[in-house]
Amino acid sequence: MTDPIFPPLLSGHRRDSASEVPAAALRGAAAHRYGAGDLVWAADSEQAALALVLEPEVPRDRCGEMLCLGAVAFGGAAGAVIPPEVAITYSWPGGLRLNGALVGTAELVLPDTGDATPDWMVLTLDAALLPPRNRPEPGQEMDRTTFWDEGCGDMNPGALVESLSKHLVNWLHRWEDEGFRPVHEQWWGRRDTAAPLAR
Repeated sequence: MTDPIFPPLLSGHRRDSASEVPAAALRGAAAHRYGAGDLVWAADSEQAALALVLEPEVPRDRCGEMLCLGAVAFGGAAGAVIPPEVAITYSWPGGLRLNGALVGTAELVLPDTGDATPDWMVLTLDAALLPPRNRPEPGQEMDRTTFWDEGCGDMNPGALVESLSKHLVNWLHRWEDEGFRPVHEQWWGRRDTAAPLAR
């Protein structure tokens, strides 16, 4: 696996396992060791994950827009590497789907600051690359998939993380310049109304 090369505005912090990424980013943001543009990432053989620290300059009730932005960034990154016949859809609040089955999630965590604009927030994206070793028998878990299951068995995990980071930066710039409308239009156009994300 090749390490990703991130856009100049991002500073990468690698972890060995995808499961470590969210907690590491949250600890760093809460302790003010990480600030805007710090990106914790991992790309192991089974799962790719990244967590981007942001410092919002919008009211708390607008921070949720980042969930849609993360999903749209995933759609752009995944669309560049999967077969063209594979459908990419999103389910609220953070489901990322290929051919209707869940392949990953977008999650957003903010500190509990009441109605005040938070000092930071962490946007996490993860995607299953390979079936887990303890995978159920085929047909027993119809609502979940992996990139391997959808025809991307030769996926380079680092390349996916790199692509995700670039699409995130591009959409953040567009969101800053044009507001939420273009993000919402992209998300709404690929919403999967038949598949709400179970928590």
